[in-house]
Amino acid sequence: MPIIGVPRALLYYEFFPLWNGFFTSLGWEVVTSEPTTKGTIDQGVSMAVDETCFPIKVFYGHFLELCHRCDFIFLPRLVSIEPRAYICPKFMGLPDLVRGLTTQPILEPVVNLHSNKDYWRQLWGAAQLTGAKMGIKSNFRIGQALLCGLKEQQKHYQSLNNIVSPENTSTQKPRGRIGVIGHPYTIYDPAVNMNLLRFLENAGYQVVTPYNFPNQLLTAIANELPKELFWTYGRKVIGAARLWYQRKLVDGIIDLVTFGCGTDSVTGEIIERLVRRESNLPFLLLTVDEHTGEAGFYTRLEAFIDMIQFKAAIAGGDV
Repeated sequence: MPIIGVPRALLYYEFFPLWNGFFTSLGWEVVTSEPTTKGTIDQGVSMAVDETCFPIKVFYGHFLELCHRCDFIFLPRLVSIEPRAYICPKFMGLPDLVRGLTTQPILEPVVNLHSNKDYWRQLWGAAQLTGAKMGIKSNFRIGQALLCGLKEQQKHYQSLNNIVSPENTSTQKPRGRIGVIGHPYTIYDPAVNMNLLRFLENAGYQVVTPYNFPNQLLTAIANELPKELFWTYGRKVIGAARLWYQRKLVDGIIDLVTFGCGTDSVTGEIIERLVRRESNLPFLLLTVDEHTGEAGFYTRLEAFIDMIQFKAAIAGGDV
């Protein structure tokens, strides 16, 4: 059985159900790199140029781990993943960035879904190109595999949205609820975020992220700003922050950004100004990279939690 490798990095954390459903439906075995470790990070840092953002450095480590373990490595050339928005330009150039590191064959279909008119044609074209490079000539098989992948992706979104809904906020919260905003590959990779989510949960807080809410809702709220954002994940994080403080869904907000991210440098500043101007929620901006140390990281988190608890005590008349 042919084997295709998927690096456990970047948009793996959002679209792996789609990719896995597509390839397994075509009879291929899908393997992924192991969860991120310090070794993964060190290997990626040693191969990437210094100016590269932290998540791309982590990706390098995962990519190199998969070399010679599979017949193909799946690395789509991503331009846009939804109408009227783009993602980071580095995603578009990833196949070119890593091509010189290995002789391993790379599957690199172009995914550009920016146009509403051409959305399904572009998606079908990417699936068809991938299937053709795998030696599959039947458009029917490719179409069935694409539908299977899309169904798996929809199940994934539904499972995330069921965690918390703006219309149903009755989820038990022992001490409170903290919203963590950021890119999926930062929020859901424990090695990248220094086990942030586990730390908050161990402190007794329920954690919610932008990916627990429907994308259409977050986009609509983000688009209420004077200028429409053209970054997909910029819309998600700004929309989530505004949703949370407008509807009082969280007791505090943490903005988790990575050093060297151009979009984070813009959206992080916007979010901080909005939260401080339009709400009185405790807000913490955390920046992580390969040099982040545990001591300072957790000290800031402990101070943030103390601020939330002090604010709650004042509201309850205990101070």
